[in-house]
Amino acid sequence: MTYQPNPHFRLLCFAIIQLLIPLPKAFSQTPTLAGYELYKTTDKASTAMWFQVMMFSTDSGEIQKAYFCKENILAKSYKGLLHIPGSIKTEFGAVIPVEGVIMGGCSDCDELDSVYIEYGIKNIIHEAFSGCINLRGIRLPPSLEYIGMKAFEGCTSLRWIELPHHLHTIQAEAFADCCNIRYCKVNWHKPIDIGSSVFKGCQLSGCTLVVPRGTRRLYEQAEGWKDFGHIIEE
Repeated sequence: MTYQPNPHFRLLCFAIIQLLIPLPKAFSQTPTLAGYELYKTTDKASTAMWFQVMMFSTDSGEIQKAYFCKENILAKSYKGLLHIPGSIKTEFGAVIPVEGVIMGGCSDCDELDSVYIEYGIKNIIHEAFSGCINLRGIRLPPSLEYIGMKAFEGCTSLRWIELPHHLHTIQAEAFADCCNIRYCKVNWHKPIDIGSSVFKGCQLSGCTLVVPRGTRRLYEQAEGWKDFGHIIEE
């Protein structure tokens, strides 16, 4: 009588063999989060600032990225212009790029007046500037790619915004309840998809949207953008 192996045993053996086969190089070099630390530095105006430095491990070494984080702005009493650098320098001389503003990184800073974000920063995470009721202007860098949910919600003094060309994602309610926005400039020749909630609570019928030449009709038909009362080309 010939012995026939149990089919479940065959599957188990196959699974074990697969686990023993080395992963392809592309997978083995996928960065994994190794931890983070808080790093204190100083901006150009000599204001104490905190960054969350994330350490990512790969087969070829360690990658470090920094995020502007909640420990900032001196217990919400920061006044005037906030300058967020595109990189920070450690006490050992290493330069670490700043990837973005972490979730809630500047939220509810009542005295914050304006923000200048340097080139290199790519992400403004959820609720990063929400509730900054006196924020009147913000300079978004050309490198910016992502604005998270409710990032500027409730910034009731914000009157103008310019959205850079490389920005490809604006999540729901990013500018919700920014009821005093009067001017928005965009730099895409094809409108990006924003849906109807990005400007929720804003009086867009009294706002001007400035678009690139030859694109007005596209914006007049696009969800979210078509709600602006005046669309002009520049």
